[in-house]
Amino acid sequence: MSKEVKSILFTAFLFILFCLMALEANTFTDKAKFFPFFVAIGAAFIAFVSVILQTFEHVKKTKEEEEEAVEMKKMLKYIFWFVGYGVLIYVLGFMPATILFLLVFLLVESKFRVMTTILSTALVVGVLILFANVMNLYWPAGVLGITLFS
Repeated sequence: MSKEVKSILFTAFLFILFCLMALEANTFTDKAKFFPFFVAIGAAFIAFVSVILQTFEHVKKTKEEEEEAVEMKKMLKYIFWFVGYGVLIYVLGFMPATILFLLVFLLVESKFRVMTTILSTALVVGVLILFANVMNLYWPAGVLGITLFS
């Protein structure tokens, strides 16, 4: 799959995402939905135009480049990592999911040493706690209701 096709697919994904954001913003109250709704509609329009222009440009090209299947597998692997992180946030909550994700990702994917992984995770969690305290942020609890550092 060429880079152009990947770019078209990603832009199409963004178009769908912005359309879903517009649908969600449409459920807000009248005053609250104005800004997010029109930003999502504008972004969806720009993404749609971009998909059309990229598709026409790709069709004009006659030369097909071979891409290795390894790139696609690598891309899918990282997509699954972040989908898994999203599922962890939903189930465990933001802070426990972030801690677990960083520990596993840095050990498995980045092949960090154990001590480096622990220190990196502690640094990120420390910064998140600092931001939460300074900016009075609420980190969402998951389905299991686990809350850390709140």
